[in-house]
Amino acid sequence: MQSFFRLFWKISLLQKGPQDVPPPMPFLVLLFVTLVITAAMVGGLYDKTVESVQVESVNAVIMTVLVAVFLYLRNHGARFNQTMSAIFGIGILFNLFTLGLALIDKLGFLPGFLHLQIELLLVIWQITVIGHILRHAMEIHIAFAILIAILFLFINMAVVTVLAPVAS
Repeated sequence: MQSFFRLFWKISLLQKGPQDVPPPMPFLVLLFVTLVITAAMVGGLYDKTVESVQVESVNAVIMTVLVAVFLYLRNHGARFNQTMSAIFGIGILFNLFTLGLALIDKLGFLPGFLHLQIELLLVIWQITVIGHILRHAMEIHIAFAILIAILFLFINMAVVTVLAPVAS
């Protein structure tokens, strides 16, 4: 477990890539389940567990479809499991960061403006890391990969906007 955490930490620092992630499908499924569980933990702090699980699950499915399409278009379909495992692993890591930030926020240790700035930095960092993963997986320029990651972010925001009122 510690070696996987270390692997995803190194990916988040742009020191490793999706090619370093184990490719078996059961590993990918385990990461997906863990991603949803960490989202539920974050949502639970704000009494929105069900909404968090719905949003994270739908976002993961949409991300999976989009990555599959982009990899297919670049003739790199064989890299799908490793790419999605890296993205889900990074999602878990950032959910844990968000969980820690939410706990600190609940305890009142951070002023509101600082909390928002840290959240913004986490989003920018996550976009950069996903761009890094996509760059390696699709063998494209980092700028284009980051643009794709930003596209994913906008799609995720649209999903949240659509699902949040429905889930309430």
